[in-house]
Amino acid sequence: MSEQYQPLHSAKEKSPINFMLILGVGAAVADILISGGVTGLFVVGIGVAIYAWFTTPTNYSLYNDRLLIFYGRPRTRHIMFENIEGVDNMVVPLSGPRLRVREFRGRGAWITPRDPETFMEQFRIAMEAFQGTASEDSNFVPYQQAEALEDPTERAGDEPEYEEVANEIEAPAESEDPMGEQEDPWGGRRD
Repeated sequence: MSEQYQPLHSAKEKSPINFMLILGVGAAVADILISGGVTGLFVVGIGVAIYAWFTTPTNYSLYNDRLLIFYGRPRTRHIMFENIEGVDNMVVPLSGPRLRVREFRGRGAWITPRDPETFMEQFRIAMEAFQGTASEDSNFVPYQQAEALEDPTERAGDEPEYEEVANEIEAPAESEDPMGEQEDPWGGRRD
């Protein structure tokens, strides 16, 4: 018997309309109507539409161990919690609030759910459940608690030794010409 894997929280993209997709398809249709055939504008329009389909998110889902970002079918991006360094709630000029998901290795993701505060809170709860920690006030979701590394200099009687290096470089005497008697390559003598 298979058990259904249900999301802890789901959210839709802030903007329900993919303007780049509409622009690309519109350019392709306009090219066919105006020129009566397929030209370069049609190819560019279809290219923009395909790019927008595969790169513009539509939905976000939080599971016990991952964040899923749904793009145009069939593309889905899985960001595992174990790879997430942190999540920041940011306000970007001209586009409003966004969440930045930072990964240890990789480019991370910018996501714009319709209700970023609720999604951030649910994200924090899911990450804490995954990590087994609990903190109430956190805008930053840490990947894992940093373990204290043993510093070898903190052990008793083990002081680091530093050698003192004397400055052995001496400036040339004022009477010495460091460049010597050289001719200027463009003619004339250097003074």
